[in-house]
Amino acid sequence: MNIGISFQQAWLNFSRKFSISILLIAGLFHSEGAFANQPAIRNMVDEFVEAFSRGDTQAAVDLFTTNAVVMPSNDLDLKGHDAMKNYWAPGFIHNYVDLSVDIQSIETSGNLGFVQMITHAKVTPKKGGETKDHVYRDLIIVKRVGNTWKIHRDLSQQAPAALLQKLSK
Repeated sequence: MNIGISFQQAWLNFSRKFSISILLIAGLFHSEGAFANQPAIRNMVDEFVEAFSRGDTQAAVDLFTTNAVVMPSNDLDLKGHDAMKNYWAPGFIHNYVDLSVDIQSIETSGNLGFVQMITHAKVTPKKGGETKDHVYRDLIIVKRVGNTWKIHRDLSQQAPAALLQKLSK
């Protein structure tokens, strides 16, 4: 006498439904966590912009992990806090920098986050002279250190002409 499905079939059906439920629940928590981190990451980027615009090398560098790497457009990599200070400090001595960013996206996965943005830098010599506009496309990888988000990698490239034309419209 056969009453419906076997125990194996019933177990297989249950385990499939249970696995799908767990994946859906994990996805919800991951998505909420990813979304919840965005304001903190955005605030950290804003702090960097403010520090950089003030010419405060130390405050800017403090927003990076100790083993961070900055990859400036058309220049050598800057590895660690000392390299960043040595690279940025002379520019701050001789120039005013008005920095602004347009964050395109923020995504997180665990203790890492990815920020895609357009960076505008207006550089004016302190002794007077012409202000130069620089536009970059940046991808920064941020890392959660304790309860704080810090910049871990900063990959920068000068914006291509097509993007500059689009931004000027």
